[in-house]
Amino acid sequence: MGNPRLEEAILDYLKKHPTAKDDVEGIGRYWLGDRKVTDYKLLRLTLEDLVRKGKLRKQRRRDGKELYSSGEPK
Repeated sequence: MGNPRLEEAILDYLKKHPTAKDDVEGIGRYWLGDRKVTDYKLLRLTLEDLVRKGKLRKQRRRDGKELYSSGEPK
């Protein structure tokens, strides 16, 4: 199970940047930079929870990197 505070921060970021798309490390570094994320396993669990809830989309690139973006219809 993910972290509700991280979940809220991710969704807040996407409200301000609706076209943002990044991988787990980029989200921790850039989207949540002020939170000083150190537990990337918890961040990944939180992102997966948001995907299951339909609030985020996950896209796997050909190189295997997983990118997360808004789950809102465009």
